[in-house]
Amino acid sequence: MKDQNRLDSALCVGIAIRHKIFYGYITLAIATVCAFFSGVGQTYGISAFIPVYLAEFGWSQSTVSSLYAVATCSSALMQPTVGSLVDRHGCRESTMVIASGLALACGFNAIFVSDWLSCAVGFFGMRLLGQGAMSLVPKTIVPRWFRKSRGKAMGILATGWMASQAFFPAINTRIIVDFGWRFAWKFWACCVLVGVVPLVYLGMVNLPEDIGLLPDGDPPETEDPEHSVDSAVPNVDGRPADDTRRHTAVETRQQKMQANPPEYDSKSAAKTRAFWILACCNLEGALVHTAVTFHVFSIVKEQQVPLSVAPAWLAARSVVGLPVNLLAGWLIDLIGSHYVMCGGFGLQAVGILCLQFGFDNTMILLSGGLLGASSSLANIALSTLVPTAFGTLHLGSINGLFSAIGVFGSALGPLMFGTLFDSSGSYSSSLNVSLIFCLVCTLAACSYNSPRSVHTEM
Repeated sequence: MKDQNRLDSALCVGIAIRHKIFYGYITLAIATVCAFFSGVGQTYGISAFIPVYLAEFGWSQSTVSSLYAVATCSSALMQPTVGSLVDRHGCRESTMVIASGLALACGFNAIFVSDWLSCAVGFFGMRLLGQGAMSLVPKTIVPRWFRKSRGKAMGILATGWMASQAFFPAINTRIIVDFGWRFAWKFWACCVLVGVVPLVYLGMVNLPEDIGLLPDGDPPETEDPEHSVDSAVPNVDGRPADDTRRHTAVETRQQKMQANPPEYDSKSAAKTRAFWILACCNLEGALVHTAVTFHVFSIVKEQQVPLSVAPAWLAARSVVGLPVNLLAGWLIDLIGSHYVMCGGFGLQAVGILCLQFGFDNTMILLSGGLLGASSSLANIALSTLVPTAFGTLHLGSINGLFSAIGVFGSALGPLMFGTLFDSSGSYSSSLNVSLIFCLVCTLAACSYNSPRSVHTEM
């Protein structure tokens, strides 16, 4: 597989070497493209099709919401398996299969969706392959190419998701209005099949070691020919050079063993305190941000603010989140990931307070910007903390667990907000509960300690 990977990517690798470009940057660019196209199966990409389904098939809102929730939770159960397959077969081969499957799922939606069962199958395919698998692979391959500058790399990668969030709702709405919803699914099937699959096939390389490189572009260790093992020239202390060299080699091996912390698989990672702190933070972020975004129109209406502020809130969230992605990556490399995560939850608390007590346009828009910034900080910090804490050897399966937890959170969040609203008649109780969750996660993030903290990577 390694030799085939080299052969298929030989042209791109040769161009990079000729121009003295570290190939990790090319891998990062391809991963960012994959992150962008995950929007095909994200909620913000699918949301434009929901009103059309309601109108064409005569379904109720609760019917479509139930189908979507079942498909989302079902896909969450599959994410650990997807992660294990990524570890076993490599990111490159897995991405080609995932992208091809996503294209087929889009084609299925375009041709076969006509009743609730086919709609549920279509939703399941989009959530499994789009939201889940297509997001999992970039989070797995980029940390394997970057260590010292991992924060900056993950920040650049996150711009793919943020650009996707800004692009997909608008373009899907335009295509559906001009050409119909079935054509829109066909359009994305062609884009993924023609744009993503060949790009991954020709350009993606699983590991830097596959092409003789090291993470971050560090130069490979080479043996000094002037001090070969065969040399018998004595040292100044009278010992033969080969004895000195053997002694030095033993010391070097011991230093490497101390410098290389242990690699965790998913089972051993789940036994650590750090895993559950990160899992709770991941669950809280997905639950609260998805719930607020899902109910933002109703929350704005309850605050007696013009309903036109709700789309502006979504725009403010995206506009602020995009540059914060890059800032977060720089901060992570500068001060550490868990401090950035603490800051993200702190901003989330302030954003929730602004949304709860904001009775004018400015406060509502400020809450959107703060929540967008908090989401960017926390997500990038989490994406950096996971490989730093547990290593990259089994990163696919570990990311699969976190992906499943996040998907469950995104499914439960809107339900929690809706249930509390029905029981209390107001969103204040939902926002208060979210604020408590946020404060708990802030304290947990501040007390976080990596299981590999004895061996610092950054």
